[in-house]
Amino acid sequence: MIERMSPNPLPTGLSFDGDTSVRDVIDALALAPFISGEQPWAFEARIERCRADAPLRPAGSRIVRRAAEREGPVEILAEGEGWTLTAVRWQGGAAHVQVTAVSEELARSVVEEAIAGAAEEAADDETVVEMGFWHMGGHGPLRRTREITADPWEEISRNYSAPVGAALEKVMRSARDEVKGRLLLLHGPPGTGKTTALRALAREWASWCQVDCVLDPEVLFGHSGYLMEVAVGVDNDSDDEGRRWRLLVLEDCDELIRGEA
Repeated sequence: MIERMSPNPLPTGLSFDGDTSVRDVIDALALAPFISGEQPWAFEARIERCRADAPLRPAGSRIVRRAAEREGPVEILAEGEGWTLTAVRWQGGAAHVQVTAVSEELARSVVEEAIAGAAEEAADDETVVEMGFWHMGGHGPLRRTREITADPWEEISRNYSAPVGAALEKVMRSARDEVKGRLLLLHGPPGTGKTTALRALAREWASWCQVDCVLDPEVLFGHSGYLMEVAVGVDNDSDDEGRRWRLLVLEDCDELIRGEA
Protein backbone atom coordinates (compact mmCIF):
# COMPACT_ATOMS: atom_id res chain seq x y z
CA MET A 1 0.00 0.00 0.00
CA ILE A 2 1.22 3.48 -0.94
CA GLU A 3 0.06 6.31 1.29
CA ARG A 4 0.71 10.01 1.08
CA MET A 5 0.14 12.58 3.82
CA SER A 6 -0.11 16.33 3.37
CA PRO A 7 -1.15 19.37 5.41
CA ASN A 8 -4.68 18.45 4.42
CA PRO A 9 -5.92 15.92 7.03
CA LEU A 10 -7.30 13.62 4.33
CA PRO A 11 -4.68 11.02 3.26
CA THR A 12 -4.60 9.42 -0.16
CA GLY A 13 -3.80 5.76 -0.57
CA LEU A 14 -3.80 2.97 -3.11
CA SER A 15 -3.98 -0.69 -2.20
CA PHE A 16 -2.64 -3.19 -4.71
CA ASP A 17 -4.29 -6.57 -5.27
CA GLY A 18 -4.84 -8.96 -8.12
CA ASP A 19 -7.59 -6.79 -9.62
CA THR A 20 -5.56 -3.55 -9.72
CA SER A 21 -4.77 -2.43 -13.25
CA VAL A 22 -2.16 0.02 -14.49
CA ARG A 23 -4.97 2.39 -15.38
CA ASP A 24 -6.15 2.26 -11.76
CA VAL A 25 -2.65 3.39 -10.75
CA ILE A 26 -2.74 6.28 -13.22
CA ASP A 27 -6.18 7.37 -11.98
CA ALA A 28 -4.98 7.26 -8.36
CA LEU A 29 -1.86 9.28 -9.11
CA ALA A 30 -3.94 11.85 -10.99
CA LEU A 31 -6.39 12.30 -8.11
CA ALA A 32 -3.78 12.50 -5.34
CA PRO A 33 -3.06 16.27 -5.75
CA PHE A 34 -6.80 16.98 -5.85
CA ILE A 35 -7.55 14.97 -2.71
CA SER A 36 -4.61 16.40 -0.80
CA GLY A 37 -5.61 19.95 -1.69
CA GLU A 38 -2.43 20.82 -3.57
CA GLN A 39 -4.48 21.19 -6.76
CA PRO A 40 -8.05 21.79 -5.56
CA TRP A 41 -9.59 22.72 -8.93
CA ALA A 42 -10.67 20.18 -11.55
CA PHE A 43 -12.00 20.56 -15.08
CA GLU A 44 -12.68 17.98 -17.77
CA ALA A 45 -13.88 17.60 -21.34
CA ARG A 46 -15.06 14.78 -23.58
CA ILE A 47 -14.45 14.50 -27.33
CA GLU A 48 -16.70 12.09 -29.20
CA ARG A 49 -14.67 11.96 -32.42
CA CYS A 50 -11.01 12.63 -31.65
CA ARG A 51 -8.27 12.85 -34.28
CA ALA A 52 -5.86 9.93 -34.08
CA ASP A 53 -2.83 12.24 -34.06
CA ALA A 54 -4.14 14.65 -31.39
CA PRO A 55 -1.66 14.70 -28.42
CA LEU A 56 -4.41 15.62 -25.91
CA ARG A 57 -1.94 17.55 -23.76
CA PRO A 58 -0.38 21.04 -23.89
CA ALA A 59 2.89 21.56 -25.68
CA GLY A 60 5.85 21.28 -23.34
CA SER A 61 4.09 19.05 -20.83
CA ARG A 62 5.83 16.01 -19.41
CA ILE A 63 4.33 12.51 -19.68
CA VAL A 64 5.01 10.61 -16.45
CA ARG A 65 2.86 7.53 -17.06
CA ARG A 66 1.39 5.85 -20.15
CA ALA A 67 -0.77 2.73 -20.32
CA ALA A 68 -2.06 1.05 -23.49
CA GLU A 69 -4.08 -2.03 -24.25
CA ARG A 70 -4.05 -3.99 -27.46
CA GLU A 71 -7.23 -2.99 -29.26
CA GLY A 72 -8.16 -1.05 -26.13
CA PRO A 73 -7.85 2.40 -24.55
CA VAL A 74 -4.67 4.43 -24.21
CA GLU A 75 -4.23 6.61 -21.11
CA ILE A 76 -1.54 9.11 -20.24
CA LEU A 77 -0.65 11.05 -17.11
CA ALA A 78 1.07 14.37 -17.80
CA GLU A 79 2.26 17.21 -15.60
CA GLY A 80 3.07 20.88 -15.87
CA GLU A 81 3.61 23.82 -13.59
CA GLY A 82 0.75 23.70 -11.09
CA TRP A 83 -1.39 21.11 -12.90
CA THR A 84 -1.86 17.39 -13.57
CA LEU A 85 -3.62 15.90 -16.62
CA THR A 86 -5.02 12.51 -17.55
CA ALA A 87 -6.17 11.77 -21.08
CA VAL A 88 -7.88 8.58 -22.23
CA ARG A 89 -8.43 7.70 -25.88
CA TRP A 90 -10.71 4.77 -26.77
CA GLN A 91 -10.57 2.63 -29.88
CA GLY A 92 -13.91 3.98 -31.07
CA GLY A 93 -12.46 7.48 -31.40
CA ALA A 94 -13.82 9.06 -28.22
CA ALA A 95 -11.48 10.73 -25.74
CA HIS A 96 -11.65 12.22 -22.25
CA VAL A 97 -9.34 14.81 -20.70
CA GLN A 98 -9.27 15.69 -16.99
CA VAL A 99 -7.11 18.33 -15.32
CA THR A 100 -6.54 19.27 -11.69
CA ALA A 101 -4.74 22.54 -10.98
CA VAL A 102 -3.91 25.15 -8.38
CA SER A 103 -6.59 27.48 -9.77
CA GLU A 104 -9.83 27.17 -11.70
CA GLU A 105 -8.52 29.42 -14.47
CA LEU A 106 -5.43 27.27 -14.93
CA ALA A 107 -7.44 24.02 -15.00
CA ARG A 108 -9.75 25.37 -17.69
CA SER A 109 -6.94 26.81 -19.79
CA VAL A 110 -4.96 23.55 -19.71
CA VAL A 111 -7.99 21.54 -20.83
CA GLU A 112 -8.78 23.98 -23.62
CA GLU A 113 -5.19 23.85 -24.86
CA ALA A 114 -5.16 20.05 -24.66
CA ILE A 115 -8.29 19.61 -26.79
CA ALA A 116 -7.70 22.49 -29.23
CA GLY A 117 -8.07 21.11 -32.74
CA ALA A 118 -8.49 17.54 -31.46
CA ALA A 119 -12.05 16.96 -32.68
CA GLU A 120 -12.61 15.58 -36.15
CA GLU A 121 -14.96 17.43 -38.46
CA ALA A 122 -18.32 15.79 -38.98
CA ALA A 123 -18.69 13.84 -42.20
CA ASP A 124 -20.51 15.79 -44.92
CA ASP A 125 -22.50 12.82 -46.19
CA GLU A 126 -26.26 12.57 -45.78
CA THR A 127 -26.11 8.77 -45.81
CA VAL A 128 -23.81 8.73 -42.76
CA VAL A 129 -25.32 9.10 -39.28
CA GLU A 130 -23.41 9.19 -36.01
CA MET A 131 -24.79 7.03 -33.22
CA GLY A 132 -23.57 6.64 -29.67
CA PHE A 133 -23.16 3.32 -27.87
CA TRP A 134 -23.16 3.16 -24.07
CA HIS A 135 -21.92 0.38 -21.79
CA MET A 136 -20.63 0.08 -18.26
CA GLY A 137 -16.86 -0.33 -18.31
CA GLY A 138 -14.35 -1.07 -15.60
CA HIS A 139 -13.87 2.67 -14.98
CA GLY A 140 -17.53 3.70 -15.16
CA PRO A 141 -20.01 4.42 -17.98
CA LEU A 142 -18.44 4.65 -21.43
CA ARG A 143 -19.86 6.09 -24.62
CA ARG A 144 -18.38 5.36 -28.00
CA THR A 145 -19.55 6.66 -31.34
CA ARG A 146 -19.88 4.97 -34.69
CA GLU A 147 -20.73 6.35 -38.08
CA ILE A 148 -23.37 4.20 -39.71
CA THR A 149 -24.99 4.33 -43.13
CA ALA A 150 -28.73 4.78 -43.24
CA ASP A 151 -31.10 4.64 -46.18
CA PRO A 152 -33.74 7.37 -46.46
CA TRP A 153 -37.18 6.37 -45.26
CA GLU A 154 -38.66 7.05 -48.69
CA GLU A 155 -36.60 4.23 -50.18
CA ILE A 156 -37.29 1.56 -47.54
CA SER A 157 -40.88 2.32 -46.53
CA ARG A 158 -42.23 -0.02 -49.21
CA ASN A 159 -40.53 -2.94 -47.45
CA TYR A 160 -43.04 -2.75 -44.59
CA SER A 161 -46.66 -3.77 -44.51
CA ALA A 162 -49.22 -0.99 -44.87
CA PRO A 163 -50.14 -0.72 -41.14
CA VAL A 164 -46.51 -0.85 -40.00
CA GLY A 165 -45.41 1.57 -42.72
CA ALA A 166 -48.14 4.05 -41.76
CA ALA A 167 -47.16 3.90 -38.07
CA LEU A 168 -43.47 4.35 -38.85
CA GLU A 169 -44.25 7.15 -41.30
CA LYS A 170 -45.90 9.11 -38.48
CA VAL A 171 -42.82 8.65 -36.30
CA MET A 172 -40.40 9.56 -39.09
CA ARG A 173 -42.22 12.79 -39.81
CA SER A 174 -42.45 13.87 -36.17
CA ALA A 175 -40.89 17.27 -35.54
CA ARG A 176 -38.95 18.44 -32.51
CA ASP A 177 -41.86 20.34 -30.99
CA GLU A 178 -44.16 17.33 -31.40
CA VAL A 179 -42.07 14.98 -29.26
CA LYS A 180 -42.58 15.57 -25.54
CA GLY A 181 -41.06 12.45 -24.02
CA ARG A 182 -42.40 9.19 -25.39
CA LEU A 183 -41.81 5.47 -25.12
CA LEU A 184 -41.73 3.76 -28.50
CA LEU A 185 -41.90 -0.04 -28.52
CA LEU A 186 -40.74 -1.89 -31.62
CA HIS A 187 -41.49 -5.59 -31.46
CA GLY A 188 -41.29 -8.49 -33.85
CA PRO A 189 -39.13 -11.49 -34.71
CA PRO A 190 -35.60 -11.05 -36.08
CA GLY A 191 -35.44 -9.95 -39.69
CA THR A 192 -38.59 -7.82 -39.70
CA GLY A 193 -36.68 -4.55 -40.19
CA LYS A 194 -36.54 -3.04 -36.71
CA THR A 195 -32.85 -2.12 -36.92
CA THR A 196 -33.24 -0.75 -40.46
CA ALA A 197 -36.14 1.43 -39.29
CA LEU A 198 -34.08 2.75 -36.37
CA ARG A 199 -31.22 3.65 -38.72
CA ALA A 200 -33.64 5.53 -40.94
CA LEU A 201 -35.13 7.27 -37.91
CA ALA A 202 -31.67 8.38 -36.77
CA ARG A 203 -31.16 9.91 -40.21
CA GLU A 204 -34.56 11.62 -40.30
CA TRP A 205 -34.10 13.12 -36.82
CA ALA A 206 -30.36 13.85 -37.10
CA SER A 207 -30.70 17.64 -37.04
CA TRP A 208 -32.49 17.77 -33.69
CA CYS A 209 -32.07 14.42 -31.95
CA GLN A 210 -29.05 12.50 -30.64
CA VAL A 211 -29.50 8.74 -30.93
CA ASP A 212 -27.73 6.52 -28.38
CA CYS A 213 -27.92 2.75 -28.05
CA VAL A 214 -27.55 1.23 -24.58
CA LEU A 215 -25.84 -2.14 -24.91
CA ASP A 216 -26.51 -3.31 -21.33
CA PRO A 217 -29.98 -2.01 -20.31
CA GLU A 218 -30.20 -4.45 -17.40
CA VAL A 219 -27.13 -2.77 -15.87
CA LEU A 220 -28.43 0.71 -16.71
CA PHE A 221 -31.59 0.33 -14.64
CA GLY A 222 -29.70 -1.19 -11.73
CA HIS A 223 -27.04 1.52 -11.43
CA SER A 224 -28.21 5.06 -10.63
CA GLY A 225 -24.89 6.69 -11.57
CA TYR A 226 -24.90 4.99 -14.96
CA LEU A 227 -28.52 6.00 -15.55
CA MET A 228 -27.77 9.62 -14.69
CA GLU A 229 -24.74 9.72 -16.99
CA VAL A 230 -26.76 8.37 -19.91
CA ALA A 231 -29.74 10.61 -19.16
CA VAL A 232 -27.62 13.76 -19.11
CA GLY A 233 -25.95 12.81 -22.38
CA VAL A 234 -23.08 14.55 -24.14
CA ASP A 235 -24.76 17.41 -25.99
CA ASN A 236 -23.14 20.43 -24.32
CA ASP A 237 -25.07 23.16 -26.14
CA SER A 238 -26.24 25.53 -23.40
CA ASP A 239 -28.94 27.06 -25.64
CA ASP A 240 -32.24 25.30 -24.93
CA GLU A 241 -33.36 25.94 -28.50
CA GLY A 242 -30.18 24.39 -29.86
CA ARG A 243 -30.04 21.47 -27.45
CA ARG A 244 -30.95 18.22 -29.16
CA TRP A 245 -33.45 15.71 -27.92
CA ARG A 246 -32.20 12.29 -26.78
CA LEU A 247 -33.39 9.01 -28.25
CA LEU A 248 -32.20 6.06 -26.16
CA VAL A 249 -32.41 2.69 -27.89
CA LEU A 250 -32.69 -0.27 -25.51
CA GLU A 251 -32.64 -3.58 -27.32
CA ASP A 252 -34.18 -6.82 -26.03
CA CYS A 253 -35.54 -5.15 -22.92
CA ASP A 254 -38.95 -6.83 -22.76
CA GLU A 255 -38.10 -8.23 -19.31
CA LEU A 256 -37.40 -4.73 -18.02
CA ILE A 257 -40.70 -3.10 -18.95
CA ARG A 258 -43.10 -5.61 -17.44
CA GLY A 259 -45.20 -4.37 -14.57
CA GLU A 260 -43.56 -6.67 -12.05
CA ALA A 261 -39.97 -5.89 -13.19
